Amino acid sequence: EGALSRLTEDDSWVAHLIATGVLTPEAEKKNRLSHVVTKAIGQEAPVNPTFTEVPLTSGDWLLLCSDGLWNMVDDDDILSLLRQSGGDPARVVETLTQAANDAGGRDNISVIALKVV
Repeated sequence: EGALSRLTEDDSWVAHLIATGVLTPEAEKKNRLSHVVTKAIGQEAPVNPTFTEVPLTSGDWLLLCSDGLWNMVDDDDILSLLRQSGGDPARVVETLTQAANDAGGRDNISVIALKVV
């Protein structure tokens, strides 16, 4: 409906501190411990993934991305670039990756874009 909604949370120590109210969301990008993960494949067996069911309608987008994107490009800019894509997922991936690199590209940038038709 023309808005960007985060469906998942980062499995990191800093994200945990934010969720428990110890840190503010603004502190996340500046915290030197933001790279410390709390859940990862191969960390322990068995892996217990988090599943979320979300109803989708035609025209919705799913954007799977790493913090290399969302730490470098704010949500308003991501939404704007999605709207400017002309509905082309390949163009979305290229544009968002370039935006993250233009903003400094300080981390690995992974982007998968899917448009519901």
